[in-house]
Amino acid sequence: LDPWREETHRQLMRLLAWQGNRNAALAQFEFCRRILKSELGVDPSDATRSLHVQILNDNFPPLDLGQPHNPYRSLHAFDAEDADRFFGREHYISALTEMVQRQPFVLIVGPSGSGKSSLVHAGLVARISAHPADHSDVPTSQSGAWRVGQARPGADPFHSLAAALAALSPREIDPNQLAADWRSGRQTLFDASAPLITSRGDRLLLVIDQLEELFTLSPDPTSAGAFLELLFAGLANTSHPHHLACVASLRADFVAQALAHWELAQALQRSCIFLGPMDADE
Repeated sequence: LDPWREETHRQLMRLLAWQGNRNAALAQFEFCRRILKSELGVDPSDATRSLHVQILNDNFPPLDLGQPHNPYRSLHAFDAEDADRFFGREHYISALTEMVQRQPFVLIVGPSGSGKSSLVHAGLVARISAHPADHSDVPTSQSGAWRVGQARPGADPFHSLAAALAALSPREIDPNQLAADWRSGRQTLFDASAPLITSRGDRLLLVIDQLEELFTLSPDPTSAGAFLELLFAGLANTSHPHHLACVASLRADFVAQALAHWELAQALQRSCIFLGPMDADE
């Protein structure tokens, strides 16, 4: 504590008052007044005296902590709104963005806690949301925007994906009915997603987090294969090849289960990003 710095005394007075120690805050003012007079021959400034009067009259404003902006996310994933404080994965963000522009499906594989979800949301989603969709066959002036739907497979991956599309739709969609239509083959993923694209050049990105839930949470052992068949049939639609893309994250310890499905086995060889720990530069 520098006894000649009035701002230090004011901070202590505020802290004591916020803690409910009014008498201690007033005593701090008296200490400040005495030390300034004896050592420097001056009186407290107007700001210090005004603060003293507020505390003396019980007119001191309460402490408003609000919602502090804490940059440390602990074990929580970074989201798109955290992009300004997400660092160290710039190379992977650029690579992922390029792959999504050119390939319908990209798989991100890494151990638990490696930052797969953060890379997608604070990296990819934040970047493509700030830039128009890139199409080699669409003039730059007509390049459109990205729309992003997000889902986790959960116990019913069909319903989870249906709910993600329903959240984006301008018209009311019943996720239960859509999921039932998908299971029965009455409707395809492309049929359901096409109405969400209203402008030429727009694209829809499906983000499927924790794809391993296909193998761990579904009570029906055949649902994983059926869901992947629906997903990849929609992505393979050639009537509008730039319409739909998907990025999925998978824990590395479920690669063996993924390899049992032909579509994921192909993705692991052709369109996969393996995410390891950061190096010193990152």
